[in-house]
Amino acid sequence: MPLRISVYCSSSPTIDKKYQDLAFELGEEIGARSWNLVSGGGHISMMGAVARGVRKSGGHTIGVIPQLLVDIEFADKESDELQVVGSMRERKGKIEELADAFIALPGGLGTLEELFEIWVGRFLYFHKK
Repeated sequence: MPLRISVYCSSSPTIDKKYQDLAFELGEEIGARSWNLVSGGGHISMMGAVARGVRKSGGHTIGVIPQLLVDIEFADKESDELQVVGSMRERKGKIEELADAFIALPGGLGTLEELFEIWVGRFLYFHKK
């Protein structure tokens, strides 16, 4: 089974293009290694760029997104799989469940919160990811 990588990063449309380019390049690398991407399921900014890079390299993308964000047309409709959940809390739990490893790129408070939750879970032996 291919490795499933989650990438935490900005979904802000105002982030500098150099960071979006970085995200796309990381996505290409993930896809080139035949790994799968587990993402927050959004189509904009760095989150969307990672997924586009993975798909460009022939990789598989799994998006996990709350219904509220689907309703406002935030969802990456090009995802190979799109799992719709009820809340942000469920989204984080599902991503943690599906992913084997995590990478953090530049982002905001949400990115930090996701990173620290995974880090604390590892520190407290809730998982070995």
